[in-house]
Amino acid sequence: QFANKTNQGKGRVEGDVEVAAYEKVSVAAGTFDAYRIEAKTFWNNDSNRANGRSKSVYWYAPAARTVVRTEYEDGYNNWVRELLEVQLQP
Repeated sequence: QFANKTNQGKGRVEGDVEVAAYEKVSVAAGTFDAYRIEAKTFWNNDSNRANGRSKSVYWYAPAARTVVRTEYEDGYNNWVRELLEVQLQP
């Protein structure tokens, strides 16, 4: 379930997630060995009675301790987010 604090939207997301590969990925912050995590979901927004499917791909890099790249598509939105810089604290 989700609740959007910006527009008071509420709904649910269900899906399948799998670690599909361990591979190199290059982003502005550098090149990392990362787990490629693929998620295929079905979402239902109770606020506007909309629903649909989405696909997300995340690259999680243990050396950066974060997701360094995300690709998202749901039929309405299609975007890519990449890590620009990383400064790790001990």
